[in-house]
Amino acid sequence: MTRKSLTSARTVLACGCLHGIYRDEVAVASLLKLRDDLKPDVCLFLGDGLDTSSFRAGASGNREEGVSSDADAAAFSAFIRELRPRALYMGNHEARVYRLRSHPRDIVATAARWVVDSIEALAREVGAVVVPYTGALDAQGWRSIGGVAFGHGVVFGENAPRDHAEALGCDVIHAHTHRLASQPARTLARLRGVSVGCLAAIPALEYAAGRRATMAWEAGCAVIRYGEGQRCHEIELRTLAATRRETVCPLA
Repeated sequence: MTRKSLTSARTVLACGCLHGIYRDEVAVASLLKLRDDLKPDVCLFLGDGLDTSSFRAGASGNREEGVSSDADAAAFSAFIRELRPRALYMGNHEARVYRLRSHPRDIVATAARWVVDSIEALAREVGAVVVPYTGALDAQGWRSIGGVAFGHGVVFGENAPRDHAEALGCDVIHAHTHRLASQPARTLARLRGVSVGCLAAIPALEYAAGRRATMAWEAGCAVIRYGEGQRCHEIELRTLAATRRETVCPLA
């Protein structure tokens, strides 16, 4: 893929929410084929490349505590080396290990520093800028191309795309919600928010098994096209092939 400058990009491919060790191999293959067919000028990865299950506060004493950080990082790294994004956004799952670098228990802090160092070394290897996750504190977790803001996302609800566009005052592309959705903002400026779906194997994300909203999660990405003067003229959501989710079976 030819890497153009951001100011001359005419086609951008945006994706997110791989969740490392829980990556969906079918969705990843589908995305990479789309990338090869489309040949975008720029690829962006919008965060939650790692799952960091074992670092979660509630993981102590349960199965998640034993999830391999090495395997999580390896699955993430292999994908990023294939995608070669121009920007590597941190999501709320990466923010977890960034915070834990100052944990009072040295073993936790050392492990967290190892994960962060591996993320930043990977970004240098592929030539990607690391965009921090700042949540709702400020707008440093967002970057714009041609007036469209790209970020991991903060709001997690049915109207998250709309709410992000209204909060930032521009068109927005985000990950975080695992849903493919496009919603107009309630503004006269005709703004729009778009969520890009996920690349994780949804049945593997057991923490979300009790949420009805999980049924709406799906694999996908967004393709953003720009015209003269790098003015955005099309935002297209793409559904990706994914590992089959079981439906209701007949009683044997």
